[in-house]
Amino acid sequence: MINNITEKNTNQESKLSLKVMADFSEKNPEKLETLAQTNKDQVDKLTVSAVQKASTSNEDAGLIAKVVAVANTELANKVVEEVSKNNTGEKQDLSAKVLKAIVDTQPNKIDVISNEIKEIVIKQTVEAVKNQQETSTNIATEDDLTDVVADIIVKTDNATASKLIEEVSNIETDTNLSLKVIAGITDKNADKLTTLSETNKEQVEKLTVTAVQKAKNTNADSQLIAKVVAVASNELANKVVEEVSKSATAEKQTLSAKVLKAIVETQPNKIETLNEEIKTTIIKQTLEAAKNQEEGGLIEEDNLSDVVADIVVKTDAATAAKVIEEVNNTETESTLSLKVMSGISDKDANKINQLAETNKESIDKLTEKAVQSAKSTNADSQLIAKVVAVASEEIANKVVSEVSKNAIAEKQSLSAKVLKAIVETQPSKIETLNEEIKTTVISQAIEAAKNQQEGTSTDEEDLSNTVAEIVTKADNDTAAKVLESL
Repeated sequence: MINNITEKNTNQESKLSLKVMADFSEKNPEKLETLAQTNKDQVDKLTVSAVQKASTSNEDAGLIAKVVAVANTELANKVVEEVSKNNTGEKQDLSAKVLKAIVDTQPNKIDVISNEIKEIVIKQTVEAVKNQQETSTNIATEDDLTDVVADIIVKTDNATASKLIEEVSNIETDTNLSLKVIAGITDKNADKLTTLSETNKEQVEKLTVTAVQKAKNTNADSQLIAKVVAVASNELANKVVEEVSKSATAEKQTLSAKVLKAIVETQPNKIETLNEEIKTTIIKQTLEAAKNQEEGGLIEEDNLSDVVADIVVKTDAATAAKVIEEVNNTETESTLSLKVMSGISDKDANKINQLAETNKESIDKLTEKAVQSAKSTNADSQLIAKVVAVASEEIANKVVSEVSKNAIAEKQSLSAKVLKAIVETQPSKIETLNEEIKTTVISQAIEAAKNQQEGTSTDEEDLSNTVAEIVTKADNDTAAKVLESL
């Protein structure tokens, strides 16, 4: 029968030998054992034919794994050795598929495979992943092989997992292969990475370094890093973020900002476990990148001032306070502080008020910087109005007071534009303003309109029309004040 299957079957596409051997293994493993001992040459011939005829489909890999699952040590090694020999050309992902099928079917069978054969199939597996990621070779596979590798690591013994991690760390590639693998492990079994980092600390740290170094400066890769941080031990989480801070340079200078945002979106309480020095470093890098973008020295698809606001809103109070402090310490002529403060107000109406309760000095300083940086434009006036709209009475008065202090020289129309923006955004907020502050900004608005009419101000907007809009949209008391001042 074996001779007929292997020699007389002229159909080159036939998988008869593989199907028979797998079926045989499943129905009568004892018989396979007996034949392997009494008719070794014939069983070897069937094995060679079975693997040669196998494709790299998950179905065929599963059939091979069925044989390995019940075979004795010698036959199991013969099967896997034949897999390694056939792992070429269009079947270069065969080893990866079979290795996964074995750990899915009978993971402890990996232990009986000789180290030499095991090392070969592991190398072939990682090489196939690299080729798929680099798209230099067309691997017609139905699976993402980085996910296959992560699956094998999660389901196999520590020794085999360790060999795979070592091979992934050592493979030369410019792709984010290592990052996808470590994120995949994390996604599939959070405890596995922790266990491996305890028993194979050096290897896992090497994989971490490689993963972050190869990460692209994208939201997708930042989210993969955040996945790892979310479930990693405190020690490993700190190692990951420390590597992020080391990599956030040159063309990847926004990496810290993106990773920090991804962490607070994925598992915000993980920020609290970070070493203070590391946390301070990535916050500084985040603000430096945001400053560079605002000053025009950085082209980036994400609005980083919005990213900073997002981090403040979603993180713990202590980290939010650190971020605010760093915004206050950032020297820039741009409207960074205004955009951040407005962004926080836009995303969470209560966050500024909550922070002010425990960090009054910082929020006062942020308010001052935000208004000082504002240009006398409708756009910046609307950002200020967003803050006033949701701020507590105390903060709203602080903001408008700062507006009145800054409505001088080339910014003399700021009060008029901010008043207009407030009555368009949240008119009832005018009623909560201190009478003295309200009177001051109204007087400044009218003074700016007067100067424009007299030709001593060249503001592009018709300020007399701005004053008219304030009267139309404000409450009766405020409207009366404006008319009285006129």
